[in-house]
Amino acid sequence: MMLTQRKMQYDKAGAKVAEALNKRYFEAYYCSDRAEALEKILELIPQDHVVSWGGAATVDELGVKEALRQRGQAVIDRDTARTPEERDALLHQALSCGTFLMSSNAVTEDGQLVNLDGNG
Repeated sequence: MMLTQRKMQYDKAGAKVAEALNKRYFEAYYCSDRAEALEKILELIPQDHVVSWGGAATVDELGVKEALRQRGQAVIDRDTARTPEERDALLHQALSCGTFLMSSNAVTEDGQLVNLDGNG
């Protein structure tokens, strides 16, 4: 019962936040579960793009990296680097990839993004 109520709250708030982001000229979507979110992410990424990502835990939690690899997507994965120099080279390559995935640390109800980054 409690999970159902919480889910209803998330569904209501998520739709409201997506609407607020759209008013701020983002193209925002609310997905009510992991499967729907993964499907939307894959739908939005063109097959011919090289994809990379920042330190977004959500990308891991949703299984985005694995799904991209399974569909044969070209990726730049800094975590595959064997040396600090190789990692730096991959980070620089990611600057020009076709799609870069990231997340915000927080999103306010009125559609403002809050980001903190230890690298930049």
